[in-house]
Order: sequence, then structure tokens, then C-alpha cells
Amino acid sequence: MSLEDYDTILEKAENFETLADSYWGDSDVSEAFVDANYMMGAYDRCMQTSKEESKDLDCAKLATYAVIFAGRKLCPEKVEALVSCAKQSDNAPMDKCKDELEQVVQQVSSVFQSEPKEKLSQPEMQKLSNCLKSTEKKGKLLFCGLEFYPAQKQSLDDCLKKTGISDCKNEINSALKAIGPVLRKGCVEI
Repeated sequence: MSLEDYDTILEKAENFETLADSYWGDSDVSEAFVDANYMMGAYDRCMQTSKEESKDLDCAKLATYAVIFAGRKLCPEKVEALVSCAKQSDNAPMDKCKDELEQVVQQVSSVFQSEPKEKLSQPEMQKLSNCLKSTEKKGKLLFCGLEFYPAQKQSLDDCLKKTGISDCKNEINSALKAIGPVLRKGCVEI
């Protein structure tokens, strides 16, 4: 099966959310991650289209919002303190609420950068790492994760060949739910 199909699967928002759920194994963390990821996508697009320095400052705001969006789930009391400070400072949290913002950043970072409780064995890590290095495409997460689940890979590929992505919802969900923990244990960023 071509990696283009796997790319298309992971580009769909609902599929990415399913992968995030299985990857983090915690609905609050996965929702926070999806929220932050959405805003960081906007930040990346902003940086690609922005040439003027003034626009870059607006882009930086999007990155800050990504952290705040995630913080609403992960540390609501710290976000509340930031919002409260911003309200008292003419809505300028970047300038006058640096300490409050830093508290949110640290909390969000500590969750997203935390080590998994379990890790793959060294040979499994090597297998996953070698596979991921073989391509730059986003679909490699699905492709390489399924190397550990050949039966599900076969089932998904058969369905894709037969009917196409839109009719393979069950196979896609099953695959994404299976690979999340493998990617997490393999310390792979999604």
C-alpha cells in the first residue's frame, strides 16, 4: 500500500484525534494535545506566509495560544491566573504576565515531554527507528506502527485496495488504536 494513502488518513482531523487518544491513553492530555496541535498548525502556516517582522510577532501569539489552549485542560488554575493577570493588564499577557505564562508553559511542557512509563525493547526500538528513518512522509507513523501488527496492516491494506479510505473507517480506527501505544513506548513524537 502506498504511503500517500497513509498520509491522507493521518491528515483527517478525526483520525489524528483517534491516534492522539490511543497515544496518550488519557482523554484530557489527548484533547489538550489536539488543541495545541491545531494552534501550532496555524502558527506554522503563519510563519510560512509571513515575510514582515510585524507579522512574525502575530505568529508568536499563535504559539502562545497553543500553550494556553493546552493548559486549559492540563492546568486550568494556572491558565485562570494568567487570564486574571491579562485582564488587569489591558489584555497584554506577553508583556506584563510573563511569570504566569511561564507557569503554564512549564506545566504543559512537563506533560507533553514526559517519558512513557514503559518503553519498547532495544530491538523493537531499533526496528521502529529504522522504519521511521526510511521516509519523510507523515504517513510513516501509521506505516511503521503497523509493522508491529501485521494482521491489522493486512486488513487495512486489503480494505484500501478494495474500497478506498472513506469505506475503511473500522479498519482505520482499529489500526490507529493499535499503533498509539507502540509509538508512545517508542518515544516517537506524533
